[in-house]
Amino acid sequence: MNSAKVRQIGILTSTIMIALAGQSFANVEQFKLYKKAFPDVKMQCNYCHAVDKPTKDAHELNAYGLKAKELSGAEAPTQEIYQQLGRSEDFKAEDAGEVKE
Repeated sequence: MNSAKVRQIGILTSTIMIALAGQSFANVEQFKLYKKAFPDVKMQCNYCHAVDKPTKDAHELNAYGLKAKELSGAEAPTQEIYQQLGRSEDFKAEDAGEVKE
C-alpha cells in the first residue's frame, strides 16, 4: 500500500474512534448531570432506558427517557431537565404530560 492510502485509513480509523468516544462521553456526562440534580441517587441506565444495559442494538428509551428527550429537544438533557422531571423512580408514565415547575 502506498503512504497516502495508509494515511487515509489512519485518519478514517481515528475519526471513527473519536466519534464513538464522544458518544460514550455523552453517556457519562448524563450520569454526572443526573447525579448533580439528585446527589443521593446512584443513577442506572434503566432510569432512562427500557433495558438494564443498553447496547447499540437495544437502547430504547422508557417513558422517563422519552420525556427527558422531548423536553431537551435536539440537545442532550441537562441538569435542569432532570430536576424538572423529578427522580426516575418517582416518575409515572401516566404523568408524562405533567412536569414539575
